[in-house]
Amino acid sequence: MPLSRRQLLQLSASLGALTASAGLPSAS
Repeated sequence: MPLSRRQLLQLSASLGALTASAGLPSAS
């Protein structure tokens, strides 16, 4: 079952938030 555009958008958004929160402490 292929991912829908909305699912892909949600996935990339949550992944981006995860990497941002993970990279925040190391950046500062």
